Amino acid sequence: MKATFRIDQLVADQAAYDPRGHLGQVRVPTTFLHGELDTEVPLAIPRECVGPIPDARLTVIEGAGHMPQQDQAERFTQALREALRQ
Repeated sequence: MKATFRIDQLVADQAAYDPRGHLGQVRVPTTFLHGELDTEVPLAIPRECVGPIPDARLTVIEGAGHMPQQDQAERFTQALREALRQ
């Protein structure tokens, strides 16, 4: 219970965070692994973010929500391994 105020602040900070203006500066291999059914961060967001990053990729994890590493662990792991191979 002592951490509640910190969690509230984290949520407030995240609500104001928008990295899109800086994405064109990313110069490392980038892959977004995103759950198809994510309602907290809609699929439109990574679709928009992949554009400005040179050679970035988006892999959609079918049947997964906001936590694809838990919802579809095998599919997520397979996609992660593929991204790391590239």
